Formats: sequence, structure tokens, C-alpha cells
Amino acid sequence: MAIVSHSTEHKYEVEHSKRYNATTFHKRADILRDPSLTPLAADPWADHDKLAQQPPLLQDGSRIKFLVIGAGHAGLIYSAQLVQAGFAAQDIVLVDTAGGFGGTWYWNRYPGLCCDVEGYCYLPLLEETGHVPTHRYSRGEEIRQNAEMVADHFGLRGMFCTKFLGAGWDEEQRCWTVALQRQLGARHEERNGVFTVRAQFLIATPGPVPNPSAPTLPGFGDFMREKAVWHTARWNYDYTGGSQDDPQMVNLKDKVVGIIGTGATAVQAVPELAKWAKHLYVFQRTPVYCGPHVQSETTPELWARVAKEPGWQYKRMENLDKFYSDDPDARPDDNWVDDGRTHYPAIAATFGSRRAKDLEPGKLTPWYPGWCKRPAYHATYLETFNRPNVTLVDTDGQGVQAYTRRGVVVGGLGDNEGREYPVDALVLATGYQVEGLGARAIKAGGGGDDGKHVIQQGYRGRGGRQFAEKWASPDFGTVLGQATNGFPNLFFQTMSNIGISGNSTPSYIQGGRFVAHVVKTAHVRAMAAKEAGEDCDTVVVEATKEAEDVWTGEVDKGADWFAGLGICAPTWFTGYQRLADKTPEERRGFRRHGLWPAGPLDYADIVNAYIQEGSLKGFSIST
Repeated sequence: MAIVSHSTEHKYEVEHSKRYNATTFHKRADILRDPSLTPLAADPWADHDKLAQQPPLLQDGSRIKFLVIGAGHAGLIYSAQLVQAGFAAQDIVLVDTAGGFGGTWYWNRYPGLCCDVEGYCYLPLLEETGHVPTHRYSRGEEIRQNAEMVADHFGLRGMFCTKFLGAGWDEEQRCWTVALQRQLGARHEERNGVFTVRAQFLIATPGPVPNPSAPTLPGFGDFMREKAVWHTARWNYDYTGGSQDDPQMVNLKDKVVGIIGTGATAVQAVPELAKWAKHLYVFQRTPVYCGPHVQSETTPELWARVAKEPGWQYKRMENLDKFYSDDPDARPDDNWVDDGRTHYPAIAATFGSRRAKDLEPGKLTPWYPGWCKRPAYHATYLETFNRPNVTLVDTDGQGVQAYTRRGVVVGGLGDNEGREYPVDALVLATGYQVEGLGARAIKAGGGGDDGKHVIQQGYRGRGGRQFAEKWASPDFGTVLGQATNGFPNLFFQTMSNIGISGNSTPSYIQGGRFVAHVVKTAHVRAMAAKEAGEDCDTVVVEATKEAEDVWTGEVDKGADWFAGLGICAPTWFTGYQRLADKTPEERRGFRRHGLWPAGPLDYADIVNAYIQEGSLKGFSIST
């Protein structure tokens, strides 16, 4: 754990303030919720005609046992764990606004898309499905196809192009009343509209990056009307030419293209755009660390070494997390993945580590500047800027200032005149509205997910209490980050109070195992009671207040592990916030909403022990 000099820390504080105080810094909007950005939000991939031909899984008045909100990796894994626990696949429906399975991998199909976590660890349930990844680092199309394969393997069904509007707990019916809205386009008006269903259990798995964002600066509306603009999560192959599997963007040969952003997405898209565009402008606010990336095909020999024994994927995930979390037991000669990320212990500053157990509060201020902006790995990103048709436009931390009908304006602060960069098309590699990840990484304690990406849509628990109100209240708490008191039969996957690393898949697996165990054990007890002559046709599972206070209190105690992140210049990763602007009560709230400070391996140990114990400690069960 490193301590940096005061002079270096001062430099980072200067950069932090420069970006945070930029006049355009907070001028960004959610393209799914801002009506002025509706053209950017359309789904380019949904096959409405095909979906309309299929009988709807749910309609007004339907009842379902498990309703899963979100059909990405988290939703698929939680659902698969339910099936593995013995519940019938036909009792599960996954709902998603997308037109298919995959979550972020459904939406993102930009050229060059590839997961920067080794696919053997990242692609879920490989051992169960028998899928062999084509490459060591899986490409986006294969990841999406693997999601579809998981759904097929476990018999999971999705209700697509369907938006979750809200849900309320019905005490009398002992279930959730859920409002949904389907939209299959103008050609299928008879299938569109709002309808209501009842679900015994709700599982919310929206993912950490559900909603793309865009910088809404002066002139943006006029610019959009004159030029082609799209977000990387809605790539416009109609304009560029090509496709995800064959990204020959021949239509760009006579086009000047701009791309805003130099994060992990842009690192992959920029080299591909540079191959085809007449000229490419890359607008940068903050440089990104970019390390080497060595791709390889999965040969039979390599696969034999990887998948060498039963349980190989879970063991490999655990080995990877040892190095992601700078685990005390991680030995250099035991590094199975052995790539750039596994030689980067600074990542533990963001996700937690078992080393946090030995941290004395107030005695040590860790500082890991390297993880302030998510590092990227790519073979050709840096050398792309040597091409004569590529220009890096460094904005000195200020970002783009405005738009004209012709292009993008940079500079123009004070008495200086800004420079206009005319473009034919603009790509927004500008990230997401990530309330969850943002609040987690605040200065003194790794504040966590504020819950908005789960709860803006209105979960109302016992007595009509809004989930959002509890999430923001002093009595916030969870049991292992999966359930909260006052909201029976509701489970969720957010970025608060859980153990997670740079590889999200193990976190989803542990959360799914925990929820499946709780629900299954509750049903087993209910069946035993029924055999004893008790009336128990329904099962209600609810986190106790005492248990959530204990768990969240432990999160609070260990939050000093994340103290060093406050030096970071604000980005989506730090929630565009700084703790210095918060009241003491707000700072306490950030601490309580943080990740499990002891990291993903310790969290997995806790889940495993809980399941092996076979109890339902921390939950009340009624039938």
C-alpha cells in the first residue's frame, strides 16, 4: 500500500479541481430520460416483427413466481441459480427494454468491442454450457451470443422491449403488483401499452451501467439536427457501413469524424474509426493509462490447460480475484491469468481487499492514483495517434465547451476565443449515468451506490414506503447487499454492500447463490409446515432490521480502505462528486453505501459459510 509525496498529491488535487470546476462538467444528461435526446436512445438492434409474432409471456393480469428485472449477465446468472436450486424455468420471466439477452453486450456493438477481462473468467457459466470461447479476450458479439446460450441452456425466457415502470407490495395478496410497458413500434400498436402483472418474488438486476449519457452543451440540439450523432451504446452502422462482426466502415472514407472521450470504450473504437475515416478528431478531457494487450485464439492445447478439472472456471475466477484484490495469499508464481490487470494491485483500492481487515481506522491513508480512471489495455490505441489522419484534441481537463451547426467547440474560456472543429459525424464515447459506481468511490470511504439506477422506477414496500426514501435515509441497510427490511420478496444486485472486483461475474454468481439459497430454504421450511397441517400457500421472505444494521455497520467500519480515492479527478467512476462538498451526514451515508471493504474473496467466503450453515439467519419467514 503506497503513500505518495505531498507535492505529487498536490498536483493531483490541482487536476481534480480543474476538472470538477470546469464550466461544462455537470452538463450531461441521461439519453433514456431526456426527451431532447430521444433520437440517441432508439434501439438499432430489436427485431420488432419477430418479437410480435411470439405469444407474449406476460399480459395484463398474469401471475408469475419470479420476475427478474434485467436480462443481462446479472439477471441470467440469478435466474440460472434459481433453476439450479430446483425451481422451474417456466416460473421465471426476465423483463428488459432491450430486444434480447445480453444487457450491456446487447446494446454495445461498436467496432473493436472486446472484454478487457479474460473471457475464461468473464463469460458466465462456461462449464455448465460447455461453450469454448474463440479468443482469450472475448469479442462483444461472442459475449452476446454466450448470453443467449446461457438462456437456452437453462430454459430462461425473456419479455423484451418491455419497460419496468414500478412495483408495489400488496400485503393482502402477499405479492408484488408490477406495472410494465411494452413497445414494439408503430407497426404493432395492438401489442404496445401498459399492463399489470403480479409476481411473488421480484429480483432487480439492472446492471451498473444501464443508461448512456451525453454532454448537453450549448448548441447540441442544432448540431444533432445537422450532423450524424450517436452514442457508442447505439452504434450507427447504417451511417458508417459494416457491422459488428465485419466492421468495414467504408462509408467514412470521405467523412471527418469526431469522438468525445478517451476511456475504455474509446480506446477500442478509436483505432477502428481511424482505419476508415478521412480524418478523426479525438476530444480528450483526461488521458487514460493504456497498457499492452495480447490477444490469442483458444487452441485445443490452451483450452486443455485452462479447463483441466471440474470446477475449473470458479477456481480460475478465484485466482484472478486474488490478484485483483491484492490478496495477502497471492503469489506471483501462482498467477494463472498473468495479464496487465493482475500485475496492478492498485485496483484493490477501488474494490476492497482482505488487507482491509488489518487497517486501523484513521491511521493510514492509502492512495492509488493509477485506478482513478479505469485503465485500458489495447495493442494499437497509442500508435493510432501517429497516423496522419488522426488528431488528439486535448482540452486540458475542461472538456468540449459547445457545439455549432458545423462542429465541436473547444476552449473559449475567459477572453479566449474557442476553436471550432468541423465534423460530419460525432461519436459519443461519454459513458453512462452511473449513480451506483459514482457514489461508491468518494474520498473518505468509498461511498456506494445511491440506488437510483434500481429505484428511480418506484419500488414501494410495506406501508407504501419508497425504496428511494429508505436508500437515502439514515436507517439504510442491507443483508449482504441483496435485500433490505420493509421490502419482502424483493432481492437486488446493486453496487452497495457487496463484494466485487474488476471481474463482475463472480459477484453475480455469489449474489445469485445467496438469493437462491434463501428462497429455496424458505420454501423447504414452508413445505415442512404444510405437511404438518399448516396453511402456507405463499412464502414471504424479508430481511430483518437487526441483520441489515449489523452488515451495513461492518461496511461502515471498513470504509477507510477506500479513503485514497478522494484524490482522483472526478469522472463517471467517482460519481462526478467530491466528498469535500458533502455534509458530515452525507459522508456517513456514502460510507454505509460502500462495497464490502474486505473484497470479493472474503465476500465469497461469507456466502459459502452462510449456505453451508443451511440457516436463514437475518431473514424472517412467514407463510
